[in-house]
Amino acid sequence: MGNRLPETEGSAGSLEHFFAGEFGHSLDEKGRLAIPAKFRPRFSEGAVVTRWVGECLAIFPAAEWEAMNAEIRKRPGPTRP
Repeated sequence: MGNRLPETEGSAGSLEHFFAGEFGHSLDEKGRLAIPAKFRPRFSEGAVVTRWVGECLAIFPAAEWEAMNAEIRKRPGPTRP
């Protein structure tokens, strides 16, 4: 499993920017998902958890999620010329 933190903040284009692997987690009694401590600093400004490919979940720092959605909104779509 390739669980890694980014080496530097400027490494956005490399695989070091992501962590991947299989984590068997469940929600606690309050419906919260535990994030491993070594990854928490990456999400200190908030995070978005979303369905991803197959039966996977993906978690994005809130700012990255907003940036990705801003790029998607720029593309032509069924309701956008």
